[in-house]
Amino acid sequence: MVRRSSTDPLYYQSQQIVNVYKLLFLNTFFSLLLSGCVTLEKKPLTAGGFQLKGKLAVEEAGTRHSGNFFWQQQGEAFGIDVWGPLGQGRIHLEGNAERLALLDGQGDVVREGARDEIMMDTLGWSMPLDVLTSWVMGEPDARLPTHAVALDADGRLESFEQAGWAIRFGQYRSVMQETIERWLPRRIDAHRADTRIRLIIAEWQLHSPPTGT
Repeated sequence: MVRRSSTDPLYYQSQQIVNVYKLLFLNTFFSLLLSGCVTLEKKPLTAGGFQLKGKLAVEEAGTRHSGNFFWQQQGEAFGIDVWGPLGQGRIHLEGNAERLALLDGQGDVVREGARDEIMMDTLGWSMPLDVLTSWVMGEPDARLPTHAVALDADGRLESFEQAGWAIRFGQYRSVMQETIERWLPRRIDAHRADTRIRLIIAEWQLHSPPTGT
């Protein structure tokens, strides 16, 4: 990726686009939104991936944002759409474990860099995507220590602490992964210091990894 100086007209134009996206997005987030406002293209999954659709709410340093999301994950690679009412302020993020890119409506990269930096600059908030991919599947990240584990009356994971976050699962639903039934949390709450995140998952699409993995 070619880096441009702050005096380059193209650099200035790209920064203006980022500012417009951020303004449109933040201006639409005043309350939790109704789902089903936008029909999104659903791409076929390869083995081991998932697709999620739902609502999110993030409170960062006393400022609250909320919206709808559509998340596709395959290994470390992901694509996430976030939008407000009737599709307003919609942005597309895609990346992997190291990098994140903000794309415009034509699929061109507007901004690219470290994940937390891009999310804070464009959205005004950030999420721990590296561990959230495990949490939305109803389990802690296996790579990290887990503390204060509690189960609900049905023996399902209800709460735990990991990577400095306190996480609580709720409203478990039965989800089919090909021919296997899995129970996954519809609501995921996570908080750390002055940051609180809530995901309400409305739709899952799961695919099993290859046999023998």
